[in-house]
Amino acid sequence: MQASSFGWLLDLILLPLAGPLLLAAFGLVLLVRKRRSASVLLLGCGIGLIWLLSLPWVSNRLCGALESEALPPLTEARLQSLMTGGRPPGAVVVVGAGARAAPAEGAAGLQPDAITLERLAQAAWVVRVSGLRLMVAPGAPAGIATADAQSLAMAASLERAFGQRAAWRQTARGDTTRGAREAAAALRAAGITRIVLVTHAWQMHRVAGAWRAAGVEVTPAPHGSCTGRNEIGAELVPSVTALDTSRQALAEWAAHVGRFWADLFDGGEPDPPKPASG
Repeated sequence: MQASSFGWLLDLILLPLAGPLLLAAFGLVLLVRKRRSASVLLLGCGIGLIWLLSLPWVSNRLCGALESEALPPLTEARLQSLMTGGRPPGAVVVVGAGARAAPAEGAAGLQPDAITLERLAQAAWVVRVSGLRLMVAPGAPAGIATADAQSLAMAASLERAFGQRAAWRQTARGDTTRGAREAAAALRAAGITRIVLVTHAWQMHRVAGAWRAAGVEVTPAPHGSCTGRNEIGAELVPSVTALDTSRQALAEWAAHVGRFWADLFDGGEPDPPKPASG
């Protein structure tokens, strides 16, 4: 099993809302079977997990443990200073998160999901300020959203919505580590060994680590830090936003498990990136 498939399976089955609801459902099954103690335990765990994960206090700390790589933010002044320094980056790389079906409007029948669109907006800003060329790198394949289809949808949305054209489309089939190796090889062939990396703050540590392991010098351009969003006192009020933040953080921890799985079982040579016009 590919690491990307393993991570997607964890996301689908174990993360909220599906995971806690499955616990509660098993509790109801046991209740029907007259196993009251086990039923109450599972129902309590399922409902309790949903409540805990919907608290901003919990979601902020789940994300905060992932965001050390994301600081400080890449401001316009810092980016301009970087470009005029002695070792400027040679390209911008934006990492996708996923896609949704859009047969009537999206390239390859897909549209980038909301998280990916936020990253594309950040990447477009970096490109405007820096003048660098851009590579789009898709998220993990899931269903019809193959890596090739996702990168095509990202490139199309980038040009249509933000007026920027991607110079490269990464189409690796595997996980983040495999994709970084593939993309780094393509950039080295163009004489590029330093990049500005765009992704969400809670993902930056793992993704930047994969690129550095591939021999690339990384300047993080994090987007959307999920810590410190709430006023004091509101952190104990459940919210849908906090539940989604918790899901994102847990999905990132699951991706770390997927990377360990890849180190043990994944193999094979990566595919070369395709030109953005492909």
